[in-house]
Amino acid sequence: FYYANGFYRTDVHEAIPPNAFELTEEQNRQLHDAVNAGKLITWIPGTAPYAVERPEPTPADYSELDALNADFREICGKIATAIGAEFMGSFGDIKNALNSGAAKTSDGQALINALNASFVACSVKFRELGLTYAQWFERVWR
Repeated sequence: FYYANGFYRTDVHEAIPPNAFELTEEQNRQLHDAVNAGKLITWIPGTAPYAVERPEPTPADYSELDALNADFREICGKIATAIGAEFMGSFGDIKNALNSGAAKTSDGQALINALNASFVACSVKFRELGLTYAQWFERVWR
């Protein structure tokens, strides 16, 4: 039995990494038991691998996204005022806003441009955080 960032056996694997650590049958069993218990195997080439507790995941920092979302909501509020109707920035809302008389003014165009820029900034950040569009949209308006 061998370990090199993964388990290897000569009866299963044709090639064993040259820097793999040779394990006794007991060490192999203990490491597999640790993995089955949810532990993480740590290994430095040339040393015996060992099991450690998995670190708690670091909570995502949403502060930057939340600030971008606040800007998005503010722009949506300005568009709602300009068109005289509820506006939350959905694709249907944007279509309706573009068909309004307000969208044809220079101020209306500036708001639509600001909304587009705001959405791009939000979408870059929510994708970095692993959120889908639907999850982001729910977060904007909760």
